[in-house]
Amino acid sequence: MVQKEEEVLLEMLALAKGSVGKRLDLLYFLAKHPWLHLQPDQVADAIGFLGPLRGVSDQQDALLNLVEARLRCFVQEGCRVAVFSMPKSGSTYLSDLMTKVLGVPRVNLDTCAESNTNAGCNAREDELDEFALVQSTLVYGSWVAQHHTKASASLMYLLRNYQVYPIVMVRNILDCIVSMDDMMMEWNTAESEAVSRGHIFFNTGGRLPYNFVSLDAPERYRILLEAWGRWYLEFYISWKRAKLSQFCSPLITRYEEHVSNPEALSSLLAESLGLDSGQVGRLGQSVDQRVRFNKGVVGRGAVIPLEQRDFLRALASGFGEELAAEELHYLVGVQ
Repeated sequence: MVQKEEEVLLEMLALAKGSVGKRLDLLYFLAKHPWLHLQPDQVADAIGFLGPLRGVSDQQDALLNLVEARLRCFVQEGCRVAVFSMPKSGSTYLSDLMTKVLGVPRVNLDTCAESNTNAGCNAREDELDEFALVQSTLVYGSWVAQHHTKASASLMYLLRNYQVYPIVMVRNILDCIVSMDDMMMEWNTAESEAVSRGHIFFNTGGRLPYNFVSLDAPERYRILLEAWGRWYLEFYISWKRAKLSQFCSPLITRYEEHVSNPEALSSLLAESLGLDSGQVGRLGQSVDQRVRFNKGVVGRGAVIPLEQRDFLRALASGFGEELAAEELHYLVGVQ
């Protein structure tokens, strides 16, 4: 929140003591500034001021409900973890592991539906839906979520306001592409109810042609690299910038160092999340289990033709000195 908005909020909270009109001003100010964060005492004051506004009209009551729901989430106790990941970086495994360790449910934050695929959301960018965030926080308090979402200022505000701890998962992009090819081939030949309801040809957002499954592997890799290569780079850069901004402190994991190494992953999670003895015990029992693991192999990207790897390196070079030599090798080199 910029200083001016903070000052306006404090002024409105003070003035709301005096009249109904000022309380209405406070309501609309809160509704139009979703990035604002209120401290617990301010939340209590605001809810107290807004309560007497009920009963004027159905529309005003509906707006009051929305604003109050957000405010109550700001002070809702609980442990909330969001896994933001490159596709095919082990995020399903990690998010399922966290639900077992923390003893909390898995939730969806970019739709109120339980499944992205069932709701036809796979073609969208995985931007968080604040209504889904409010719903999950009020219903469960504590939860784990998993999404393929790049960092943005809007997302940082949501993580702060709803007290969500972000875990970011990255992997060598070439390895991701080969693993994604496996998944796309499986999806496009599957006949499950979830795939059918999600309309498989829309699931990839128009990135893949209808005849994808009939193409040879090098051609499929080319299509996937051209469609997803820059997205992967943008994901990495966005979270690097978020961490450097110090607006949030994501835990950044590397597939090769953590997902492929259960002992290292256990140590990192136990220390970073401050797990208690019971949670550490559950972590030890669960960490070796693999959920939706494809091949789980480091170095799969070596099968991608050299000219396609050069294409990805050219994309990465556009970020200049922002990507150090070690990062470039990690992201776009053969492991």
